[in-house]
Amino acid sequence: MRSGISTGIIEKIEKNLVVLELEAGNRITVPVSLFPENIHEGSVVKISFQLDPAAEKTARSRIENLQKRLQNG
Repeated sequence: MRSGISTGIIEKIEKNLVVLELEAGNRITVPVSLFPENIHEGSVVKISFQLDPAAEKTARSRIENLQKRLQNG
């Protein structure tokens, strides 16, 4: 099982976007609003991903309700 935690280096900050280079060399663009205020180019950040079963259940329910409404016209 993977830990869900990685690190990345802030490659550049442009307007409201951050270009982040991940450990594997991939680059992603992320809204600057998701980072602490004191970041700068060259900052190393930890990235954590977590499942949210409650939010997933809510989203599935919302989608199922929408599908039923669309099918029933």
